[in-house]
Amino acid sequence: MLINLSNHPSVSWSKKQTNAAINQFGKIVDFPFPKVDPEFGLDEVQDLAQKIFSQVLEKYGNQEVKIHLMGELSLVYQLLLLF
Repeated sequence: MLINLSNHPSVSWSKKQTNAAINQFGKIVDFPFPKVDPEFGLDEVQDLAQKIFSQVLEKYGNQEVKIHLMGELSLVYQLLLLF
């Protein structure tokens, strides 16, 4: 399964991209990337990353998944440290 954690829902992907993802990963699940307040400091970004990480684990933790991660860079980085 591919978790699409981005602001680009898979329904807006090209047919070629969607088919490639399904062929490689079996299924696509959209998980919207949150808005990040530009005033957030490191602690708030880390807290948000931990919250998202926990939500993904809670929902998909016992499944083999790959993650397409795209969004605001400070949050992407913090999520990469967790995943």
